[in-house]
Amino acid sequence: MVFSKRKHELEPVTWFPQCRIYWNANRIAVAALHGDAVGSWSVEGDPMVLLHRSASASNVGEAVVRSLRASRSGLTPEEAESTWRAFPQFIGEFTWKAVETGWELICVSEKPGANVVIVYPMHRFEDGGWGCEQHDPEYESTPDPEEIGKLVLRIIGEGPPQVRPG
Repeated sequence: MVFSKRKHELEPVTWFPQCRIYWNANRIAVAALHGDAVGSWSVEGDPMVLLHRSASASNVGEAVVRSLRASRSGLTPEEAESTWRAFPQFIGEFTWKAVETGWELICVSEKPGANVVIVYPMHRFEDGGWGCEQHDPEYESTPDPEEIGKLVLRIIGEGPPQVRPG
């Protein structure tokens, strides 16, 4: 699954701005990542933007910056679940399984304490879900929307990373 679920007895997590970019042959979806108050859920939510694959670097980057600015924690469990259920329909899918099998994923976060945005191209596991390699400085950007958009579109243009054993 795309969302992460942690045990409720853990201490609240320190939240830092994050968003997710899903892409397929025709579309790019950008959504802020939100968390609940105790760190059990991480879910895609507003603002959510659906773009055509021909979108400009500026449009993609602006959607990413808006999503990073809106990323927050503190959702109630009910808000988190409702938000999680809404995302597939927003991008035209009926289930998260359809998202998982029909879309590629890029994760984006702001580097805590720095003026840096980190982009994580995700690879698909053959038994479902996504993972990423360790941070690579090649995928860092300033918070400038145009620069972020160019980096994201370069990653998309390279095509999906190779599927890995699960």
